[in-house]
Amino acid sequence: MKTNRKIAIISAIVSGCIVIAFWNFIFGRDKIQEDNKQSTEIKISESLNYPQNDQKETVENATNIDFESLKEWNEDIYAWITIPGTDIDYPVVKKMDSNDPFDDYYLSHTVDHEDGFPGAIYSHPFSDVYFTDAVTILYGHNLRDGGMFTALHNFEDKDFFNENDTIIIHTQAGDLNYRIFAVSRFSDVFIPEEYDFSDLEEVERYLKDIKDSSINFRGDMEVAANDKVLTLSTC
Repeated sequence: MKTNRKIAIISAIVSGCIVIAFWNFIFGRDKIQEDNKQSTEIKISESLNYPQNDQKETVENATNIDFESLKEWNEDIYAWITIPGTDIDYPVVKKMDSNDPFDDYYLSHTVDHEDGFPGAIYSHPFSDVYFTDAVTILYGHNLRDGGMFTALHNFEDKDFFNENDTIIIHTQAGDLNYRIFAVSRFSDVFIPEEYDFSDLEEVERYLKDIKDSSINFRGDMEVAANDKVLTLSTC
């Protein structure tokens, strides 16, 4: 998502959980252990025609989300994101049939393929559907009337940041639990082009840039280049 202004990011990592930050959010992820699974209410959007089915009320793990039905709705859906303490509770999509690895179709199309706002929560086509990349970036709009990734800005508040540190990603293979480690006001660079995440030194540079631009940061969390980082990006 290119802009001519600062980007908000939240970052997190996997491993017990680590979540970062804001205007381009980065998160770390970790699998939720069987004895530590979390029930999360999945809300039905009033603005989009989300399928109404019994699988979308309360979930304990990804197997309780009916991905088969979701794919009948839109075959590009490959995950679901929930951030407790916010209204962020949406399917995650990417343009599966695109030849462009940086396809931004869902920047300007809803999950129903309708043109325009609010768009959708999406990644670029090159992103792994099981979040195994060194850095996974999800994008979503910041909207005047709320919705999508607007609530990420709540993490700019120190108290809110301290009290809310979890991101849950539901995939077809299971749930991933991330802990937020940073909220940053990042530059308007196009992150996938600015950093080569196949190079650990580049990942380290990215993590340093996140910390240097952070509004809030969890100093008690150790984040390394070999962690799996999740970044949430909004304007």
